[in-house]
Amino acid sequence: MTRRAGAIKGLIGVAIATSITTALSVSASAQTSPWWPGDPEVILGYGCTSVELEPHDARFNCSYVHEGMDIDLPYGTPIYAGWSGVVTEIGGSEAHDYGPHAVKIWLDEGHDIVLGHLSKATVAKGQRVEIGTLVGYVGDLGVADIPNLDFNARPHGGGTHQSIDPSPFLAFLDRSLMSQSYAARGLNGRTQILVRSETDGGAWSSDLTGGWTKTAGGPHAGFLTDPVVAADGRGHLMAFGVGADGAVWVSSQLTALNATTRWTRWTSLGRPASVGSALVGLPATVLGPDGRMHVFVRAADATLWEAHQTRPGSHWSRWDRDPFASGLAGDPAVARDSRGAIQVVATSADGSVRVNRQAHAGGPWRGWHSLGKPAGQAVLGGRTTVLRDGAGLLEAFVLTEDGSVFAAIQSKGDRWLPWTQIGWRNDTSVAAVLRVDRRVQVFALNTSGALLTTIRQGHAWTPWTTLGHGLSGGLATVIGPGGSTLVLSGSEAGAFVVRAGDPQAFDNHSPAPLKEEFAEAQAQAWTSFTGLPRVRSAGYLRVVL
Repeated sequence: MTRRAGAIKGLIGVAIATSITTALSVSASAQTSPWWPGDPEVILGYGCTSVELEPHDARFNCSYVHEGMDIDLPYGTPIYAGWSGVVTEIGGSEAHDYGPHAVKIWLDEGHDIVLGHLSKATVAKGQRVEIGTLVGYVGDLGVADIPNLDFNARPHGGGTHQSIDPSPFLAFLDRSLMSQSYAARGLNGRTQILVRSETDGGAWSSDLTGGWTKTAGGPHAGFLTDPVVAADGRGHLMAFGVGADGAVWVSSQLTALNATTRWTRWTSLGRPASVGSALVGLPATVLGPDGRMHVFVRAADATLWEAHQTRPGSHWSRWDRDPFASGLAGDPAVARDSRGAIQVVATSADGSVRVNRQAHAGGPWRGWHSLGKPAGQAVLGGRTTVLRDGAGLLEAFVLTEDGSVFAAIQSKGDRWLPWTQIGWRNDTSVAAVLRVDRRVQVFALNTSGALLTTIRQGHAWTPWTTLGHGLSGGLATVIGPGGSTLVLSGSEAGAFVVRAGDPQAFDNHSPAPLKEEFAEAQAQAWTSFTGLPRVRSAGYLRVVL
């Protein structure tokens, strides 16, 4: 509800030059949140207020509480979904306060967002929205004396007096809920794939609706690995690949008004100037709390290097003069914890796992410390898989030298708990994904080419279930429309294959729905995609949510 108070400028401290893509051109503008265009002021913030018409909330030590944030936007300003989710209510029981066109979205992240005082809603109850979906237009309906957007956040199903501070949800979406690979879901809802061809070393793209298209530019001698596809805070895809020239190359995806896409010509970010520091590993990327992208890459001399955007959506810094770390045997994995601090995890030459994290969001680095060797066994030199789970804690998954799968989880005090063995199957690669039902699912590929999976129920893991045979590696998973899970891989014949499965709700007390889900997944056939001379079979299992 709106009662004009002193304006507070720069709510989330992010000024980002965003790309508004059309079929012909890209223009830049300042944008402080993915939910709206421009850089508006905050009329009234969340929490205690002197506005007497606001309600009392016993959780606060004051007389009047504003349960949301009022954003000063002109009448008719378009409002977009800043995070993905499902529309659960239009107007509804709170229409008196927030208007008949107020939109409630149940985010994939788990909370509800209420967008109040809209003059018109352009979505329907039950509709799934992605980042960038037009939700409605700013108005003054409900209890409002001027046009504005009333932005509210709550636990799923909670009412007004269960509100929480909505400011974290105004930020550009943090993708630490997912690991990274050669595949991701784009703004148009399609799965976008970039892989390296062994024939020419070039990067080829597909969206699973047609054939393969070679991307423009790139290193003269080709790429060393598959590119890694990541999304910025507005959901726009970017690809990072290491070339045979030892440099990192980057390309961005442009989405036209007719939903067609293309990748920009590859641009080199260069390489560190130090002797022997040619970059060779798989890049790892993360979105900082200020909207800037960071990329970490391993070099041939076992050092780790970092570069970042100088401003959100802008140019890139030089590689640091000194390496970020040394003595590494595996590629880095990177994610943001629930407080916004970046954590980097990598395997050392002695087979142990090391982690470095920021003291706080955007703060200085605390220095590396060891998570040790799981059960005294050396960890294989591939990339450690890291994601943030439904409780907001980071989880890491590794393979030891005997092919066992181990997991470690961050404690609430920012320490890491001891390694726990969850698999004993001579596996060659492992990855994890946070499903739309907020459960962690682990996939593993064993030496015989079989794909297996397990899901965590509370503190326990389900028995491993076989989902397919005849695979050769290079796996990725993508959350598709309606929350379905796509699993992508190369087959032993060199073809590119994909299969889909729909997660079904289940609880810790009844395994029946879970058995249904596994049975359905086992019945699904792999679909083969042709047109690429040969799909490279990587030893890594790299996953994107």
